[in-house]
Amino acid sequence: MLPDQMVEMTWNSNNKKYFLDKGYSYTQMLDVFMVDVKDLRNSYKEEIFVVCDNCEQTYKKIYRNYKRLNDTHGKDYCPDCESLRYSLNISNKIKFKNKVEIYKDLLTNRIKLVPTGFWKSLTNSDITEIFHIFVDCLLKDNIIENINDIPRLDSTPLYKEYKLISLFKYYNTQDVLEIAYPNRWKSWEFNRVIEGFWNKENNLKDACDWLILKLFEDKIITSLDNILDLDGTIFNKYHLEGLLTAKFNCSPINFWQYFFPNKWYVWEFKSVHKGFWEDKENRINSIKELCTKLNIKIDELPLIINYPFIVNQYHRFSWVCDKYYKSDMFLWVDECFPNMFKPEDFNYIIGSNGVRLDSKEEKIIHEYFLCNFNVVKYYENNICEENKWFNEVENENYVADWLLNDKLIIEYFGWYHINSYNKDKRITEYIDKADRKITFFNSLSDYNFIALYPKDLRNNLKGVKDKLSKVLLELEV
Repeated sequence: MLPDQMVEMTWNSNNKKYFLDKGYSYTQMLDVFMVDVKDLRNSYKEEIFVVCDNCEQTYKKIYRNYKRLNDTHGKDYCPDCESLRYSLNISNKIKFKNKVEIYKDLLTNRIKLVPTGFWKSLTNSDITEIFHIFVDCLLKDNIIENINDIPRLDSTPLYKEYKLISLFKYYNTQDVLEIAYPNRWKSWEFNRVIEGFWNKENNLKDACDWLILKLFEDKIITSLDNILDLDGTIFNKYHLEGLLTAKFNCSPINFWQYFFPNKWYVWEFKSVHKGFWEDKENRINSIKELCTKLNIKIDELPLIINYPFIVNQYHRFSWVCDKYYKSDMFLWVDECFPNMFKPEDFNYIIGSNGVRLDSKEEKIIHEYFLCNFNVVKYYENNICEENKWFNEVENENYVADWLLNDKLIIEYFGWYHINSYNKDKRITEYIDKADRKITFFNSLSDYNFIALYPKDLRNNLKGVKDKLSKVLLELEV
């Protein structure tokens, strides 16, 4: 307080006796008179001039407030330095407490402020304990269901509510979570990544490797080829939609082809880019790519890639053929390889008894059966409902290719290329189902069964004849 200060007072019935006793001369009620500050009562509200003990600036203060605080703390603080006074006072009270206990007191409103430099001085151990207390509060208050909700929280309002906001003047959320829960979350699991994060190649690769690992762990895929059946929702599920937007134009296909170049063609994915099939060049390239994938020579193309084949094996191609080529495979192939084939090269394969067959190989087998058996029944898999057999173990319906003399089941597996197993998804699925059919048909007590393969057609059907002879001999015995 500045020395030798005088303040104005007014005579009234409450102070008359007090100031007369102090030696002041009374004039009359409501007259103004000057009083030395030292003679003021502690309860008086007159303003006095005080020097701040922190910044040494002179400021006005109500006398009773000055006396109350000065008598308690022995120091005076201007309004700008008042928070420091409070902090020093708190420091004096809590100097024997550790920092975690201080945070608990702050959280429960036992204290309103923490010492200056408190948040900046926290160790990693302090941060871990304090943040775990914060998470426990969130769980208890049903703000989160489990700890894995934390990275996606709108955290700033919660930091304010739970008295943690000042910590984040020195740390960002990801840094604090990495301290409190080391290696638990990846950067992309948060609401946003740091600027430029996706411009680093190692971050892209880490994200892809992590995503594939999660897909296997969560049993969403069992092999890499299952990726073909995924769509963009999987990136939302694993919080990688930001990566898809930032680097791959929101396209899952662009993402997978970036990390697995030349492994899959665009048309193999469950969902192609919008407008993909409207582009003539894409349709042309797709047929050429299918030939490459199946290792088909161009002159052999009509023997294999006909309309029944794409209906059975590559149904998406049949949709394209229906929409753009009036279901005529010749028109599509002719667009790819102009003037190399004739329309009749792609005619449906019709047996001598008028039955439509799936392939030229099946026609060769069918004609042999017609010449050597009295009753030959051929079942078009996608049309005939007669003689379906149900496999209860696998929960599958089967249709045999042929039934000879009502007793002998024949199935021709034209795509049973064991060397392509686990290399091509469709061939792998084809072989797996073929094996299940073979096991099932062999289990039928009322029928005999023969499985035929492309190699059985060589040397004038030698394999077909040998297998038939063996079964017929067994039937005679």
